[in-house]
Amino acid sequence: MKKIYTLFLFLIPFLGFAQNLITENCDAPIAPALPAGWTTSTIAGIGWRTDSTNFSTGYTGASGLKNIVIRNTDSTGTYMLYSPVINAQDYTSLTVLWGSRVSNNFLNSGSTTPVLEASADGGSTWTNVSYAENSANSTWSLVNGGTAISLPASLDHATSVQLRWSISIINAASGTYRIDDVVVAGTYSPLTQVTFQVNMFATPTSGAYIALSQNGGFPTVLPMTNSGMGIFQYTGLFAPGTQLNYGFLSGPSATTAEIVPAACGIDINGIYTRGYTVTASDETLSPVCFGSCSNCNIQQVVLRVNMSQQTIDPSGVFVSGNFPGGVSSPVSMSDIGGGVYQATVSINEGYTLNYRFSNGSASSGLETVPSSCGTSVSGNLVRQITGTASNQTLDPVCFGECANCVVVTPTTINVTLQVNMSQQTISPNGVHVAGTFQGWNPGTTAMTDAGGGIYTYTFQATEGDVIQFKFINGNTWGDAEFVPSACGQADDSGNINRVIFAGNVDYTYGPVCYNECADCVVQPETVPVTFYLGFSAPQVGSSDGVHLAGSFNNWSPTATMLNLVNGTDYQVTVDLPVGTTIQYKYINGNTFTQAETVPSACGVDDGFGGYNRSYTVPAVAGSVDTVCFAQCIPCIVSVSELTTDVLSLWPNPAVDALNIQSPEWMIGSSWVVSDMQGRTIRSGRISSMKMIIVTNDLVPGIYLFRTNGGKALRFVKN
Repeated sequence: MKKIYTLFLFLIPFLGFAQNLITENCDAPIAPALPAGWTTSTIAGIGWRTDSTNFSTGYTGASGLKNIVIRNTDSTGTYMLYSPVINAQDYTSLTVLWGSRVSNNFLNSGSTTPVLEASADGGSTWTNVSYAENSANSTWSLVNGGTAISLPASLDHATSVQLRWSISIINAASGTYRIDDVVVAGTYSPLTQVTFQVNMFATPTSGAYIALSQNGGFPTVLPMTNSGMGIFQYTGLFAPGTQLNYGFLSGPSATTAEIVPAACGIDINGIYTRGYTVTASDETLSPVCFGSCSNCNIQQVVLRVNMSQQTIDPSGVFVSGNFPGGVSSPVSMSDIGGGVYQATVSINEGYTLNYRFSNGSASSGLETVPSSCGTSVSGNLVRQITGTASNQTLDPVCFGECANCVVVTPTTINVTLQVNMSQQTISPNGVHVAGTFQGWNPGTTAMTDAGGGIYTYTFQATEGDVIQFKFINGNTWGDAEFVPSACGQADDSGNINRVIFAGNVDYTYGPVCYNECADCVVQPETVPVTFYLGFSAPQVGSSDGVHLAGSFNNWSPTATMLNLVNGTDYQVTVDLPVGTTIQYKYINGNTFTQAETVPSACGVDDGFGGYNRSYTVPAVAGSVDTVCFAQCIPCIVSVSELTTDVLSLWPNPAVDALNIQSPEWMIGSSWVVSDMQGRTIRSGRISSMKMIIVTNDLVPGIYLFRTNGGKALRFVKN
């Protein structure tokens, strides 16, 4: 009966004893298939294969039946036989032995016996292995005289061991080489698992590394795994008895290496490293603090700040600092009552924490630490606390100060507001004031008429209050004054308000003139100013009327209506103070939603992203140039659009002269001829219903003829 050899693994291997890692008798597969895990290179589809002839016999352990064969009748070339990949992690001193049969005519053609090679990395690199092959006598026997062949030491503890037999075949009529009963063995010597731990709690780092050398070799820098709470670990497998020298790093560079204290270090060429001799048992080394001989002594510190004199930011109160253990800055603080906020942080003994309190999470909310209790770090004054052997709770300090807040009773004062309404028409609803001191209600705080146009209101304020307000001629926000930016302050909505700061004594504001920064001055002499407006078809005046609104009438959209003088032309005369500059705009209707959009080319910035028209009142009666609604120039119409009872001109184009015919009501009106850039070329007054303008000296081009209060007519000069 055939002897069957199989892979036999002890459930509990004996340390130091040889164990078979693989035994292969080649009998399991159906010829010509190779055993499981064995492979071959091929030429023309032929390679090493199993065969049931010339079965093995004649040596101890010969299994008979099938064997692996290569033949001289195969194509000329090199054929390689590969063993399965073997995990020898727990084994050293690996050997191999097999039986072979070299037929007596195998070498006659020039074929060779196999070259044996070994790989520790699954076939990436190979090393030749010397052994003694059997003679070509057609007899089975163990190779190497029956002595196990020692494999390279580089295979010890390797996880991807593989063997390769390479044989060169010269094609011939006959001859074979056969292999059977391959045994790979090794001495059981399991590796020990060692886990190294370092506590990086007090060391700023984005990671930790270990520089590790074995038996005096060159160190390798390896990344460690963050296991939480500042602890980083590295686990490796090592042969018992191995001397390990190591040190920790806070980064992959050698410049980040710890300085190992001499008390727990091993002196290697003047540099101290940590050391450990591997035993036969797995071990997890206790964590040590980076750069120390023992673990970090981590203690809790309670930081407190008194915010009773601050207006707390909606995002809360925070503390920023160089917190160890990967704690992100800033840290939110908890309100514990009485205006005091606190946060508990962890630091190790000897660690210096630099910190500042912050009113809000943004850096703009950081306190300014006084120099008397601050330490300069990177150009900033910070507070400091050094970790001790026990927990610490710090006394509260006032935000931005060195000691706790001192309670100060604020002073209450009387604030009197005065406004001069002598230049205003007082609303039937009275004069009011609204502001931060009364909840911005436009109709609840009436002012008292003190005579001479002065209205007053007195209320109490607290020292330090910032008071914003504005006066109201009526009792709705539509009646509120427009505060000049020169004496106002914008609120969060962009509105300009008056502002005062309450001190520690009673204060009287004003009187100031309504809508102005200073008290009212005597109104200057007024003169009549006529405004002219036209509409360009198809636009026409609104059935609600066409109005003029401006600084002179408190921007009322209904107070000043223009009169219709013909189908699309409007005018109105208003008495205005001499020398004043007014802003205004036209409204096609009676609400500001129907106001014209004044072009920037003829407007001034209104402070709200748009433009108003502007006019400086002369010392004598004047008029504002005719403009088309929402345009900078008069409305332009062709001659064909006019009727005979208005204005007409001919011929068009003109050469030497231009005839003008106007209705009787236009006699006395001024006229202007201008080019398309707006430059005046001719001007005068209409003296009769028919007149002639000489054009023979005009440069050929397009011109406008317009009258004060009338349409602009376009004509061509040839």
